[in-house]
Amino acid sequence: MMSEGIFTQQCVSYPFGENFIDRLAEDMVAARISQDNDFSRIACVFGGKRPALFLRRALARKIKKPFYPPAIFSMDEFIDYLAADTLGSPIQSLDTAYAIYRLAGKCAPQILARREKFSQFLPWAEEIAAFIEQLDLESIDNEALKEIEKSARIGYDVPESINLLLTHMQKIREGYHRMCKEQKVSARGWKYLNAAKIIRDKTITDFDTVVFANLYYLHKSETVLIRELLHRNQALCVFQGDQNRWSVLKNNAKNLGVTIIPRGTEEKEEPCYRFRAAFDVQSQVCAAREIVKQELTEKEDTVIVAPHPQTVVPLLCEITPYLDELNVSIGYPLRRSAIFVLFESLRTIQETRKNDTFYTKDYLVFMRHPLVKNMRIIDEEAVTRVIVHKLEEFLTGIQKSSISGSLFVSLDAIESAKEIVSSAVATLAGMGHQTDEKQCQNVLARLHAVFFRQWDDVDDFASFSAVMDTILDGLVEKSKIDRFPLALKGIEKIFQINEELRTVSFCKEKFTLEEMWGIYRQKLEGARIAFHGSPLKGAQVLGLFETRSLNFKNVIFLDTNESVLPKLTIYEPLIPREIMLNLGLNRLEKEEEIQHYQFRRLTAGARNVYLIYQENREKERSRFIEEIIWEKQKTSHTLKVEGIDNVAFALKVSSSQKHIDKTEEMAEYLRGEEYSASRLNTYLNCPLQFYYRYVLGFKEREELLEDPEAHTIGTFIHELLEETFRRFKNKKPQFDKKFSRYFFGRLDEKFEEEIAKRMRSDAYLLKKIIVNRMERFLKYESSRRVARIVSLEEKRRDILSVGGKEYSFNFTVDRIDELDDGDIIILDYKTGGTDVSPRGYAYLKDMAMDRLSIRDALKSFQLPLYYYFVKRGFPDCRVNAQIYNLRTLTRHSFIGEGDFAFRDEIMKICLDAIVAVCNEIFDETVPFAADPDERRCQYCPFAGLC
Repeated sequence: MMSEGIFTQQCVSYPFGENFIDRLAEDMVAARISQDNDFSRIACVFGGKRPALFLRRALARKIKKPFYPPAIFSMDEFIDYLAADTLGSPIQSLDTAYAIYRLAGKCAPQILARREKFSQFLPWAEEIAAFIEQLDLESIDNEALKEIEKSARIGYDVPESINLLLTHMQKIREGYHRMCKEQKVSARGWKYLNAAKIIRDKTITDFDTVVFANLYYLHKSETVLIRELLHRNQALCVFQGDQNRWSVLKNNAKNLGVTIIPRGTEEKEEPCYRFRAAFDVQSQVCAAREIVKQELTEKEDTVIVAPHPQTVVPLLCEITPYLDELNVSIGYPLRRSAIFVLFESLRTIQETRKNDTFYTKDYLVFMRHPLVKNMRIIDEEAVTRVIVHKLEEFLTGIQKSSISGSLFVSLDAIESAKEIVSSAVATLAGMGHQTDEKQCQNVLARLHAVFFRQWDDVDDFASFSAVMDTILDGLVEKSKIDRFPLALKGIEKIFQINEELRTVSFCKEKFTLEEMWGIYRQKLEGARIAFHGSPLKGAQVLGLFETRSLNFKNVIFLDTNESVLPKLTIYEPLIPREIMLNLGLNRLEKEEEIQHYQFRRLTAGARNVYLIYQENREKERSRFIEEIIWEKQKTSHTLKVEGIDNVAFALKVSSSQKHIDKTEEMAEYLRGEEYSASRLNTYLNCPLQFYYRYVLGFKEREELLEDPEAHTIGTFIHELLEETFRRFKNKKPQFDKKFSRYFFGRLDEKFEEEIAKRMRSDAYLLKKIIVNRMERFLKYESSRRVARIVSLEEKRRDILSVGGKEYSFNFTVDRIDELDDGDIIILDYKTGGTDVSPRGYAYLKDMAMDRLSIRDALKSFQLPLYYYFVKRGFPDCRVNAQIYNLRTLTRHSFIGEGDFAFRDEIMKICLDAIVAVCNEIFDETVPFAADPDERRCQYCPFAGLC
């Protein structure tokens, strides 16, 4: 027999601050004390699944001997229990979306305008399905939809396509319900709607009492169901909170005909609130780490609430070393995992494919993915890894082959490139792996077979999922995925998605591969990875709604910022807010109060509450925190609130001026080096860059798959001019039609060979620019008084003797012309816009012999060195050196006409400057110091090291 207690009432409410599970267990034990601890005739219905474990544990702790537990359901499970005899199997979300897509096309084909394909309509279908679910949960009949349809015919202030959709919403909903009946399938909303309809005729014989435990917001279908069981005296509602404080509870009390006011309990002591103002995600999780590490005494009775999933992985990295037991139960977005990146890359490859060739960049991105390049195709993953690295070297042009720099490449061309496998075999031999070329070719062929060659005949989701199965099986069997827990969880989720695709009702219907990938990507983007652990052991990492009905002594909230807590969808979805309000679906207002209630209920029952938030220009703390602070201010009668700390890190700031000390060995090495104008110019502009480039030997790797940069175009033009002007060496150039045809014909051929294959559509535009500039250049050249071209791209080595010291130099002169008047002109082609001509004699004669003064006055040693070395070969001629800008067709002389009388003085100044710079380079006491310059540093390849 039941004793006096909660089971003699229809409704009770516990105050905030009570441990809901413990209080419910205590009341249940008190009511069943004489029944041999048999609770099997009681059913408890919670909002979610998690409280079931905690209630059973609480009962066990209080009874301390064997007992028959109550049946415990989530609300969804209880609806399934009630409607088990009348409803069919659950319908998959894609089947729901496809059914709505077909219904929309049948009811009003105009709705599908510009979204005829299922993949295009899928986002709309999901919104419509969510809307129908809301209508069903709230038991809104079709009469209400008729009023909406009338208004839509007049026209809401929304796009015409949405008005058109609204005028047919009733037909779509009716058709969807009819399909559910005929095919004996059911969605969540449909189940609730039917449960509310059948409850009056449904006899529940398995239980004497159904306890609806700590439900908060009730849909109308739930309200109808609970009210009916209350009317039969077969239900008990246990709430937490006061209807005078929470409008949702007040609405529940009104609809159920009960009073929700806690009685007969003492006020619990206010929790200790502490606030942490962080500045980014990492500082937040570090603050949580310090709390766990230093401030918590009962770590096993702790919950860390992470409303924003992106915080979970950084959080786990920080707190795991300081917790013996940890359970994570929060949905982590699949799109943030490495496995999503892999499949997104695979999709991109198919999307950018051109017939039988693949876009080389996308191909390499996929092959370089850690899960792919470390697959154990034979023996060890090192074999695959080396082959992939060799692929990268040959395709990007680090090593030359027939496929180097190709914008698109075929699998056959890759597999037949013997240089790749032979180079891989040699590298593996050096690593101690005895692998032959045939084995390496087999590895490459198998990778291509698994990931690329299977897609040609895929035309429906049955074949799509079959190919995906092969890929997933290959990753599980051959990759290192078992070493990455998050990726392993991700691939489990993808297996589930693949199973859904294989079993959808339309799996045999024909789709394009592009459309199937579009649908598949949307499924992956919306998927969440579930972490598993023991909810009854150790600290918990939960989302806000996973804390329903649970209490902890220590509560740590992360991301307590506006837009995260509460998280509200402010923008209008497919169904306008005006319509939702007309139907009584005020989701925005309800959602805010639901989150507010769950937040205050959890914090009120804790002893210590830590609220961590980001405070910066983009983010502000949550209104929930502001409410707590305001309450504390009112209580203390002061605007100052204790317990707000800023998260800070102790940083040791190094000098912004980085430098490298020069050693004796460095100086000795540099004295023995051969120099050039570009080498001296590098030191002139930045000694630290000189150190990285010419002491350490670092250089920027050329990437043939990247779009050509300015220096690549410059090299192309230099080579073109050398090759085509070679016929004029020691002759007077003739720029006639025959030469023009030859010149531009060679430009076309060379452009296709070296540039076009590295570019897409913009190659045409670049070529037009180059052709236009070369046309202007030839026209300008025909007007110059050139008697003969003395040399082209002549490489020289010579000794510069100054002050008893000798310096070895190498240089390449672009071109030397002899003019009609016998003058010799040294030309240095420039394709950019930088002016590197030295200043005039009036400025040079007062120049100080230090690096910065030399840099500002001379700018570059290019023209002085060319002049010095070439002049010795023409002692009786008037010689000058010029910068020839091919873009502007202007020429800047080393020695201006007004300064020609001072040419010897100018040259002496330049030689003294060269000696001064060389002496500084060799001086052990002068470090290689950075010389910051906003423009130069922006393009410096060593900026990341500086």
